[in-house]
Amino acid sequence: MPQLRQMWPDMPSLDQLPRSSIVGFLHVAEVVPIEEFPPERREPGCTGPFVWVIDRAILLEQPFHCAGALGMWAPPKDLPVPEEVMLHCQSEAVLAVAPVPRKPAAVKAQPVMSATDDDHEGGEGATRLE
Repeated sequence: MPQLRQMWPDMPSLDQLPRSSIVGFLHVAEVVPIEEFPPERREPGCTGPFVWVIDRAILLEQPFHCAGALGMWAPPKDLPVPEEVMLHCQSEAVLAVAPVPRKPAAVKAQPVMSATDDDHEGGEGATRLE
């Protein structure tokens, strides 16, 4: 929190900020592995593994309350999208969420179980894929 206060001295107290809400849109111009991003361009809270270079932000007139989820997720279909945002989108598909790039070492391989339609997970007839 001290780093955020340093970058945003007039930040309201946390109880005054909207929770469980979408407050606007932003454009990610580039996603760069932190080791390839110049240290002199990093913000104080920039810790990696990737730097999301944001070149434009558009606030909603009012926060849009929604439950959300952990990580990245698709926005609700009834989210009010400002015309200014849609002008920069070739289609509404742009508003869908793309997978976050990951380093191969960051993903742990897990054995996967596959079962036939008649079997439950791990039951007779299940096939172990490795």
